[in-house]
Amino acid sequence: MSGSAEGAAGPGAGRGAGRRRGIWAGLVIGIVAVSGALGAVLYGDGGPDGHEPAARQPDEPDGPVEVSHEFPASYGGQVWVTINAGDDAPRSVTIRWGPWERRLVHESDGPVSYWFTKNPPKPGDENVPTTVRIEPAADVDFDQGTPPVGAVDASTGWDPAPDAPAETGGG
Repeated sequence: MSGSAEGAAGPGAGRGAGRRRGIWAGLVIGIVAVSGALGAVLYGDGGPDGHEPAARQPDEPDGPVEVSHEFPASYGGQVWVTINAGDDAPRSVTIRWGPWERRLVHESDGPVSYWFTKNPPKPGDENVPTTVRIEPAADVDFDQGTPPVGAVDASTGWDPAPDAPAETGGG
């Protein structure tokens, strides 16, 4: 009776097991998706310590990243940006602040901080954000106060931004 033996092990015998495997696979995929979404909600994609870098690597590793930050309006003193790249490939960095910009080349596979000074506000002054553009992309953080040991002085070499409104003389 080879027909009955073939029938027991043949195509009809595994249908229930195949459905169970499909249900388990769907259940596992659903659990993974829910846990990932829950982690993003709970930790803001920044991890369990709650720290989230200002910029993350984009999907295209050679593309640029642009990040803005507004230091407190009432603060006057040293401020800095820290660039952290995964390799020491040269990166073109432009720091833009109001009508001014500072260009530099970042060439380190570790974090490097670049500091400059924010003047205390005058009455009626607008608080403008600082924008950093890096190509290829890297992570960027902003901070204020005493710069980290080894921070690079970027307080000189600022030029008018090309698209900044021209100042007119007045009388």
